[in-house]
Amino acid sequence: MIKEFIKTVFLVDIFNAILLGIKCIFKKPVTKNLKDIKRNAGFRRYFFIDNSKCIGCKNCSSICPNRSIQIIDKNNYIFDKDKCAYCGLCQKACPKKAIKFKS
Repeated sequence: MIKEFIKTVFLVDIFNAILLGIKCIFKKPVTKNLKDIKRNAGFRRYFFIDNSKCIGCKNCSSICPNRSIQIIDKNNYIFDKDKCAYCGLCQKACPKKAIKFKS
């Protein structure tokens, strides 16, 4: 009961939060500046679906975080390359390995 009284009167939690904030101000930042990261200027990846292997299961469209693939039926699909992050999740989800990324 005395500890609870001390916490309410002296607002220990608030002071701990303020001290944590002050410590974080003087820490080295974790993130990197994008100017410091060297990127390959000629980076391009290409997306292919092999229609002979595709069974139309729609696993790729359901796992895609950006919804860049829409499977209409076995031989028809819509792929929006502007939305695609080229993460490769659709390639891993395909049971028949019909999706390929080539650089």
